[in-house]
Amino acid sequence: ASGGRQAIEKLSGESFDLVLLDIMMPDLSGNEVLRQLRKTRSDVELPVIMVSAKSQSDDVVESLTLGANDYVIKPIDFSVALARINTQLARKRAADAELAARLDLEVETGRLHEAIEHNTDQLHFLAYHDSLTGLLNRAAFRDLLNQALDNINVSDEEPALVFIDLDHFKSVNDSHGHEFGDRLLKAVADRLIEIASPGVQIARLGGDEFGVIVLGGEQPATAMTEAEKIVEALRQPFVLEGQHFHIGASCGVARASSCAEDLDVLIKAADLAMYHAKASGRSGAVLFEPRMLEEQEERRALEEDLRAAVH
Repeated sequence: ASGGRQAIEKLSGESFDLVLLDIMMPDLSGNEVLRQLRKTRSDVELPVIMVSAKSQSDDVVESLTLGANDYVIKPIDFSVALARINTQLARKRAADAELAARLDLEVETGRLHEAIEHNTDQLHFLAYHDSLTGLLNRAAFRDLLNQALDNINVSDEEPALVFIDLDHFKSVNDSHGHEFGDRLLKAVADRLIEIASPGVQIARLGGDEFGVIVLGGEQPATAMTEAEKIVEALRQPFVLEGQHFHIGASCGVARASSCAEDLDVLIKAADLAMYHAKASGRSGAVLFEPRMLEEQEERRALEEDLRAAVH
């Protein structure tokens, strides 16, 4: 560059590894060029070696203060100048390599964080979802039901539980194998999702048992309507590999207020109502009534008396 202004123009538009900058130039001094240069590029990003006369020692001090990396004195000893240039270039290359490695590390760290977040999301999903059907699992079901019971006083929404047990799944599973049975369970889950009302939570509790949490509406009518809709939907045949399968389902319905708003009692009540549905001929829905618990206790007491009499 023939002068300071042209030097600034070239430095702003092109890439350089190192600058040899004369302190004395026709238009702008070397120190003014250096001052502007250091506003955007550090002494590591772009090394600058000042060229000065012996009489310019004060200017050299100012140059070093402004961020010059080194200086050479006129008349230039080119072996010395070359050694100093190589020293600054080696320093710049080392800094560039370190920067590139740091950027690579940041990219890799970003990828690692994304992978960790993805794996964390996956683990969280697996912890609360059934791996076969994608529905909520038993743990998530209990958590949601417990939360719904806790919120009764705040939301005034009484939860009801629908307990579903497939009627003829075992015979299909036994005759066609577990892999076929898994496909049938997945088809059942898909149908339950398809016909579920908004806000209804569905879970696979294990085997061929499913649970549904129903909030809002006039309980138990809303839950019974949901249960009857489930019974009707699962009464329809499933077609797998060109074969039609009729499995059906029995549903037990229990409302929180009839179970002292207790989680385990509510689950037990819905389960008991489901067994009453099976005993009544299957493919139906039965609402839990307190007398069912009393009858169960009476039967248990009678069985214990009979066992005691036998022994």
